[in-house]
Amino acid sequence: MRPAKLFFLALAAIIFAGCNVFEGLYEEGASDDPIVLIADADIALERGDTQAAVSYLEKAVQQDPNNIRARAKLSSTILKRDRIDVLLLRSVVDDFLPDGSASKSGSQRQACRYTDGPGVSATPIDYRTSSEYQQLLAAVASLQAAQANGLRLIEAVTASTSQNLSPSRYATAAARTQLFNAVSGSIQTEGLPESIARSEAAAFLIAFGLAEFTISILDLDSDLTTNQIQWVRLTRNGADAGLSICAPTQAQLDAMAAAVSCEIPQFQSGGIAFRTRAESLGARVTGGSNDQSLSLEMADEVDQFVADFQAEFSATTCS
Repeated sequence: MRPAKLFFLALAAIIFAGCNVFEGLYEEGASDDPIVLIADADIALERGDTQAAVSYLEKAVQQDPNNIRARAKLSSTILKRDRIDVLLLRSVVDDFLPDGSASKSGSQRQACRYTDGPGVSATPIDYRTSSEYQQLLAAVASLQAAQANGLRLIEAVTASTSQNLSPSRYATAAARTQLFNAVSGSIQTEGLPESIARSEAAAFLIAFGLAEFTISILDLDSDLTTNQIQWVRLTRNGADAGLSICAPTQAQLDAMAAAVSCEIPQFQSGGIAFRTRAESLGARVTGGSNDQSLSLEMADEVDQFVADFQAEFSATTCS
């Protein structure tokens, strides 16, 4: 019998015996090809292994720093691994950003952003003890990695990142659509269907918005702590009147305002990412971190916060 025929008979015997002759020839994540590594990451995500997926995508980016799809999936997968989504950030924002403001009290002992008067009371609160806030604190390194990776992606598909996603550049829906198309179009160049490219671009924008906005909140909180700012919940005539802040002195309140002004551009960058994502996918609404209504709410929250701050501290400059 010919050797070739003997080989095929032996191979058939192995297969029919239930053995996989190719088993062990490829180890997931072992390739140096970014396309293969992205595919491996998708497989890992399907079985819920987000840590492995992040590892494969990080390797893909190392092999090809200009691979837009790898970078887009890396940012979104990092946050998925750490369970950071819009719903989590929404709960923190509800406790963190004040609902409106009024004039300062002018008290000699304490400077507050509300007016004392009959029926007004202020109760100190500490949102830092919430489980949601602690989860964000524990994920700082991941948020910074997602942010840095996102900035590299934005830089690769746009002319400049000097102001991240600046309002001066992306103030219109047309400009934001152009940004979304640039990201999804770059992903689609790998031969993906348009629907998948748009979905991955949307996931990236959510992740980038979360990273920008969350890091802004954590940095802002550090500024507030440094200047001994105390959050208070107001009641007027027994009814909830929202949140406000107080400081030991007017000078500390002014220092806080100067610090906040430095965080405004990054807040706005996160808001633009949220709004770009929501607008570009139309009216469809899905659950969890991809909820478009929540994305728009967060973008609106940013705009309102910036407007309130600039109205309250109109002459403040970053220091």
